[in-house]
Amino acid sequence: MSKDDHIKRIEAILHKQQVKAMKENDPLKKPRAKNKKPEKEVEKEVMAWLKRNAFYCHVVESKAVFSEKTGSYLHGQATPGFPDVVGCAGDGTAVFIELKAKGKISTVSFKQYSFLRRAIEHNAFACVTDSEDDLKFKWECFCKGDNMLDLLPKKKFDELDNSPLF
Repeated sequence: MSKDDHIKRIEAILHKQQVKAMKENDPLKKPRAKNKKPEKEVEKEVMAWLKRNAFYCHVVESKAVFSEKTGSYLHGQATPGFPDVVGCAGDGTAVFIELKAKGKISTVSFKQYSFLRRAIEHNAFACVTDSEDDLKFKWECFCKGDNMLDLLPKKKFDELDNSPLF
């Protein structure tokens, strides 16, 4: 390799880095969309309502956690389908709440639906909610003795959940 080839390679690398730096500092560049975590807003709202109404509940963190020791991500503390909020009401009733971003109640997964359905069948208060008002309505329905299964999102899950395995 000649000295000229070496200089040309270095100049090409420097040019490429300058172009990249200019693109990064471009004032006309659109900012990347950031996840505003709308479910966290619902979580704060719901947890405040639960606390005001003498519920004893906790948020279950299901995200993976990075371990410095192993240098890798460890699985979250909850199995798939386990609800976001777990606890009990003042009278001891078990409480299971799946939180969704506003308007996204229908995005419940089959495992989440199955867990909530089983909890309702065992006389627990279990629901999917996207707001404090929705949770309040569902709690009032539960207290009146309404069928909570009717308040779960209507999807194709009903046929799947009751069908025989073979």
